[in-house]
Amino acid sequence: MSTQPALQRVFSGEGARANLTADLADVLPEELLGAMLNVLDRQGRHVEYLRLAAATGQVQRCALMLIRLERVAEALDSALKHLSHASGGARLGKTAAVMGGVGQSGGRESRADGYNADARPTMAVLLTRRRFTVDDYHGMALAGILGEDDRVELIDGEIVEMAPIGPGHAATVGRCTERFGRRFADLAHVWVQNPIHLDAHNEPQPDLVLLRRRPDFYASALPTPPDVLLVVEVADTTLGIDRRVKLPLYARAGIPEAWLVDLQHRVLHVHREPTADGYRVTRTARRRERLAPLAFPDREIAVTDLLG
Repeated sequence: MSTQPALQRVFSGEGARANLTADLADVLPEELLGAMLNVLDRQGRHVEYLRLAAATGQVQRCALMLIRLERVAEALDSALKHLSHASGGARLGKTAAVMGGVGQSGGRESRADGYNADARPTMAVLLTRRRFTVDDYHGMALAGILGEDDRVELIDGEIVEMAPIGPGHAATVGRCTERFGRRFADLAHVWVQNPIHLDAHNEPQPDLVLLRRRPDFYASALPTPPDVLLVVEVADTTLGIDRRVKLPLYARAGIPEAWLVDLQHRVLHVHREPTADGYRVTRTARRRERLAPLAFPDREIAVTDLLG
């Protein structure tokens, strides 16, 4: 089945508003259908895309893409308004802006409606982005949009796909889990690659966390920042992201200490004293050193035991 005509109707807004419930009730689970109708209530041009998803048996994958498309459409609408204003009120067709130039070769031409692909706006283009809340995030899981096998986390309202775990990363997480279990299990829960609830828009999944002990092992609710004693991230290909995104996020949440196991340089970066702008104190520990978490200063661990 060719997807191009259907996708073109999606982006150009030419899809007819049919009775979606009747069309898809025997294809989609009731919960997923309800969740999709809530999205489609504002974005009628995505009807054809969801039809295509049902017809090709790719419902869950396409449902997540549908939500992403909704955000793209909102951003596009905002950008076009600013571009139109910057070009002196010239009318910009949405189809021309999205589909124009696709599959063409050679130079671009100015069009009769004022659209010029090479023209630069005279003011900044502002994109409107919708941030998902933790409730939205969990609602997608309940509706079947996100599955248990999806490696995603919620970062600043964005559903972020986590990097694949390679053998070096996996071995280091396993080694740290074993060492932490031996050293701290009588004092704290060792929380491995599970989510922590930081605030309304953030629910990351660190590689390893030391948590305050609770009798129910956090069965009633996910850990929050006051429960977290130490967070550990293992970084190989994700070193830059962990430094620029994850560590500042943990600092803003008030998590007292974060360790970054740097597999590229075979060192351990220790971050302490969180502020709104990041951790104030940072030091690098090397193989021959020993260190202890702030929460348990008498429980030292050898850096080489973590790095291998």
